[in-house]
Amino acid sequence: MSRPSRLAWMGSSLVFFALPAWLLAYWAGQHWDIRLQARHAQARQALEQALGQVTQWPSTDAYLELVLKNVQDVWRHLGASATEQARFHRMVKRLKRRFSPYLEFVFLDGHGQCMATLSDTAPPRALLRKFWDAYRESRRGDMRSLSISWKMFQAYFGPLLHAKDVEPGSFRLANFHFQRARIWFSEPCAHGMFFIFTHERPEWYYLGLRDQILRYNRRHRSLQLALYHLDPQLASYQVLPPLAEMDTIHTIISDLDRRHLSQATLDHRIWMQRPWGQSGRVLATTPIPDASDVQRERAWVLLGLSMAFGLLTWWSAALTFDQHRRFFSLRLQVVMVFVYIVGIPLLIMAIAATDYLQALRANLERQLGSEVAEGLRTYDRQFPGVLGLLRNTIQKRILISSSRQAEWPAPVVRRLSRFGRHYLTSTIVLFDQAGTITVPEGLVLKDRQALKLFIPVYVAILRSLQTNQPVDIRQDTKTTAGQMVAGLAGVDLTEFYAEALKTVGQLRTIKAGTKAAVQGIFAVRDRTGHPTHLAVLQWHGPNLQRVYHRQALLSLSRRLPGIVPVALSRISVERHEFDPARDIPGRFRWARELRRLYPVFLSAGGMVQQQVLWQGAKRLVVMVPGEQTSDYLLVAVVPLHGVEAEIARVARLFRLASLALLTMALAVSRFIARKVLEPVSLLAIGVQALTEKNYRHRVPILEQNELGLLTATFNRMTESLEEVSLGQQVQEQLFPHGILRLGEYAVHGISRTATGVGGDYFEYLTVQDRFLMVLVGDATGHGIPAALVMAMAKAAVLQTIALPEPSGKAVLETLNRTLFLGLNRKRLMTAAVLWVDTQTHQIEFWNGGHPFPIKRTSDGRMQMIEAGGSPLGLRLKILLSPGRTTLEPGERIFLYTDGPVEALVEQPPRTNFDAFQDFVASRPPLPLELAANDILDHHPHVLSEQPLPDDFTIVILERESSSRPASLSDGP
Repeated sequence: MSRPSRLAWMGSSLVFFALPAWLLAYWAGQHWDIRLQARHAQARQALEQALGQVTQWPSTDAYLELVLKNVQDVWRHLGASATEQARFHRMVKRLKRRFSPYLEFVFLDGHGQCMATLSDTAPPRALLRKFWDAYRESRRGDMRSLSISWKMFQAYFGPLLHAKDVEPGSFRLANFHFQRARIWFSEPCAHGMFFIFTHERPEWYYLGLRDQILRYNRRHRSLQLALYHLDPQLASYQVLPPLAEMDTIHTIISDLDRRHLSQATLDHRIWMQRPWGQSGRVLATTPIPDASDVQRERAWVLLGLSMAFGLLTWWSAALTFDQHRRFFSLRLQVVMVFVYIVGIPLLIMAIAATDYLQALRANLERQLGSEVAEGLRTYDRQFPGVLGLLRNTIQKRILISSSRQAEWPAPVVRRLSRFGRHYLTSTIVLFDQAGTITVPEGLVLKDRQALKLFIPVYVAILRSLQTNQPVDIRQDTKTTAGQMVAGLAGVDLTEFYAEALKTVGQLRTIKAGTKAAVQGIFAVRDRTGHPTHLAVLQWHGPNLQRVYHRQALLSLSRRLPGIVPVALSRISVERHEFDPARDIPGRFRWARELRRLYPVFLSAGGMVQQQVLWQGAKRLVVMVPGEQTSDYLLVAVVPLHGVEAEIARVARLFRLASLALLTMALAVSRFIARKVLEPVSLLAIGVQALTEKNYRHRVPILEQNELGLLTATFNRMTESLEEVSLGQQVQEQLFPHGILRLGEYAVHGISRTATGVGGDYFEYLTVQDRFLMVLVGDATGHGIPAALVMAMAKAAVLQTIALPEPSGKAVLETLNRTLFLGLNRKRLMTAAVLWVDTQTHQIEFWNGGHPFPIKRTSDGRMQMIEAGGSPLGLRLKILLSPGRTTLEPGERIFLYTDGPVEALVEQPPRTNFDAFQDFVASRPPLPLELAANDILDHHPHVLSEQPLPDDFTIVILERESSSRPASLSDGP
């Protein structure tokens, strides 16, 4: 493994694998942080909802009545089997344990006898029997027996319980002087009846709440509730059930009270509280989401990313350092690079877009909530304007003089009656000079006695308007009644008179103690303009606010299309119910869903913004406490179409940007494919054509660049190869084909070139029907020059054979003279000639610097046929000395060139010729037509599947066992 390849692998792994893995890990961290924050918010919301449910639980009396009615129903339908009886006994025992020691049961059977197995006390039997009979008769409608015997029963039930209070299904006060303080009666049935005594102790008021808390905690393991209240017997606070040490509870309570916090954290838990009674609090706690589940999910994701990174790194290392170099197409490599080049920016863009869209959604919702809240506050600040509208309505439409004086002031009274019913006026009265009170028809006058005490003040105001002079009312208000009113109401009548006189014809806010109201005093004038009556109109604050919301909310909803404004009465919010009589609008389609948000409204001191899912659509609920309309909470249900549209628009921009990036990458990849891959593909097709020896194929030149130069070079190379192929075809025609037989002799040869055209040459001919000439030659070099030398040699051989007295020596001398004179020593050639006399069986061997032939004898031995001589073309005259041998039937002579000899590797002192001789000896004695091919096919260098370093040529001469006429047959 070289250092550059190692660095290249490390760089590609970091860029292609580590960077995407790091980006995904970063996104996972951000995503899981958001999920952890969401779980914290869910935990707080669960605490708020739990505390909100506590406020909806029934009170102690109502809760115990429900529990005991359930016992009564089971008792009424109780069967006679022992199994059902035992089940009922277990239920009563569980009930006693739940409310012990505050409840005591007394069960009577169908005969009025006390059932000792279920009863806690045993009154006298005669008293129980008589009460059973009297109680059953009272349930039938006859109260006489119960009333007559009640004095006797009061000795047991207590003097405060009367016969008329004996009603089933509710608690009645029995006695304050004994431990038993309340009693509950069941209805009589076939099994009998029972009644229960409850102890009147301070803990009684927390009994039902404590039981409900315990049952809630059993159903909810993660979220726990507790009751924190004062134990009067110990004069200290206690927690039921105990959730932590008392010091911890005191610390939490003090932190919540001192800092005015809605929540506190301590001991890895979130705590919230809700006041209950005068000295009690309901605590709610849940473990702080410690991100264990989130971290586990995050760990799995990071583990998956790490495994993917490891596998990809290993895969890249296997590809980089693979010794066999697996083939990967260029298109596949470009696609992989394209995926990474485009994928990493898209991944970064997707992560940034996700974070941005989340932040944008939160900002848009916050901005929308702020705008809606400001609109609600503006609407609330417009409430004082309703007073001017009411004043104008009263003066211009109601207090108008009539044309018929005889009916005066009846028209005004009728108008005031309609006005009061429509505008929810709490008080409308008319005063005349005598102090007579007139109430419009259909209206009810409340606090008539208190109103009479103010008659002197209103009469004085009427006199002042008639005389245009202030009236001294001190003498009128010195009465006992006036002093009592001033003392009880805390009103100075003199100041009240002075202020009222200044504001006649106006609407103003008056306060009496802790109560506030809106009052208007108007003069009712006749046709002449003389004031004859005084009209006093008064509204309680909530009523006037309700009138304002009832009239103005409709116009507000018209100005804000899609937004539904709602005015919630604080009373309905505190009761956790939607009150159609107080809330505006009275029929709100999402009243049930809005009621679930009441705990959030109560726990928040200011603006509240909550996203909810109603009817499959997301909506934003914004709550603002009213300032001018302080008895109402202003709520707006806002659809998030605008936010979703903006998010969709921004997301669409991100998608368009991603599409543009992808399109640009595709365009670049297409450009690269057209500029690079297409020429390379055409070159690959050209190479494939070369492997199929289609040398006429040409690759078109698409661009004038490096690839264009490479294509032009490739075309020139194919042209050369085409020429070589043509030369090879010509050269193949120069070789003899098939087996030549003459007499008892047969010869066969084969040649394989290292390149398209080789320099090896072999020839075998019959001469004068007697002689057989076998020649093997090897020209120096390769390719076309060597092939030309071979062609010259063939021409010289044919010329020599045509002489009157040809011989092997003459063939070599003619070849030598031709090469020397024609090539001037630039090309040499070695050659060996066997001149076989088929009649005498004498064989002459003439050697021109060629390797010695090998003779295989009949006993399988290998012998060299030696003869001296120099290479041809070196000098004009050469010295030749022949070698002679004979062949017995079945013996062979192998002629060859130096190619198959030099391709063998052998260690000294053995030579390559020794190795080749051993190799030829090792081959089986196949027929002549197969022997040459067998030697070349099983040559060690050929078996190694490496290209031939030189031309390989083998010619075999064999003496057969029988004589045949001269012939040339095709080989296999």
